[in-house]
Amino acid sequence: MRTWVLRLALWATAGSLASLATAFAHDGASCTKASGDAQIAACTRIITAGGPRARNLAAAHTNRANAYFRKGDADHALADYNEAIRLDPKLADAYNGRGNVYHDLKRDLDRALADYDEAIRLNPKLAYAYNGRGNVYDDKGDHDRAFSDYTESIRLDPKIAEPHNGLGNVYMAKRDLDHAFADYDEAIRLDPAYAIAYQNRSHAHLAKGEVDQAVADLDEAVRVNPNDANNYARRGGAYLAKGDLDHVIADEDEAIRRDPKLEAAYFIRGIAALYGGDMAKAQADLSQANALDPKDAYAAIWFDIAGRRNGQPSALSQTSAQVDMTKWPAPVIRMFLGQLPRDAVLAAADAPEPFTKQGQVCEANMYGGEAVLRSGAKDDATRLYKEAANDCPKDFTEWATANLALKALGAAP
Repeated sequence: MRTWVLRLALWATAGSLASLATAFAHDGASCTKASGDAQIAACTRIITAGGPRARNLAAAHTNRANAYFRKGDADHALADYNEAIRLDPKLADAYNGRGNVYHDLKRDLDRALADYDEAIRLNPKLAYAYNGRGNVYDDKGDHDRAFSDYTESIRLDPKIAEPHNGLGNVYMAKRDLDHAFADYDEAIRLDPAYAIAYQNRSHAHLAKGEVDQAVADLDEAVRVNPNDANNYARRGGAYLAKGDLDHVIADEDEAIRRDPKLEAAYFIRGIAALYGGDMAKAQADLSQANALDPKDAYAAIWFDIAGRRNGQPSALSQTSAQVDMTKWPAPVIRMFLGQLPRDAVLAAADAPEPFTKQGQVCEANMYGGEAVLRSGAKDDATRLYKEAANDCPKDFTEWATANLALKALGAAP
């Protein structure tokens, strides 16, 4: 009798172990290949169950961190990457992932750079780490190093889309539109659901004055990722270039509904309200844009424009308090504060790099037109707005607003 009972117990134990092994194998696959909450739950079960070797446990923390990163949960992602690195200091993927958090979510470029450097030192063949480091260099304005890292990422893995998008951005910074289009096209070919590549290609279309194509790319970005507020905000910006204020406001409304802290959406919606004649709404939106990013000189400038058009006293000295007044467009702010004559602003717009000079002269004319319009000099304002409309890069907000200002004055763009 006891032998039979013992045999049953052994069978039960064997069955339980087999079930546990099956469940653990399933969690292992889900922790590696699933996404979102399902991946987090599977990795959590592995982490809390105990038993795996440290390297496997480090991988579980890394995979869970990846899931948190994709959800935009920076703090939980960092905690898991830190634990993965503690368990396995040679795990390059964990350093790469932590670099992504610092770059994309925390905007701490120096820490991101340090983590990408370490990931590459540990695994010189990790293509995504070169792409991440290229993003940091691009954000720092070091386009040559960014180009080198993106190129190496593509050499190591020609099938990933991200470094092609990065190269497109480098070419855009150099104003080499043909090469930019080629790389954005390749990024989209490799990943037809890559919304950011559509966003960036739309910018290249705007730079060429191809507004309808820009809107079409942003339509596609919305289709493949309808949850990203930036897709709507950027499409609103494209509609502003088209002069379609109703569509601007509809898109920025949707962007703000999805992300109430998206400064760019309030900024563009405020400008649309201004040229649509709703000065109170323009003031409210541009005030919010300034509050969300008090270092943005353009938000401070446009809030002042809206307020002055609405008969309010200038608050520019307060709203520009956190703006870096050592660089452009600080001369524009000084002009509106009465500290600098318009001719001096135009002189300050000079720059050794041709595209930088073009953009700053464009802005000097656009905002100069606004300044002289305040004194009632409509002919002078019209002349300056026309110079801006003719000479501004077509992806500049000031090109769009110069055309809208001319329309408001009854002058042909």
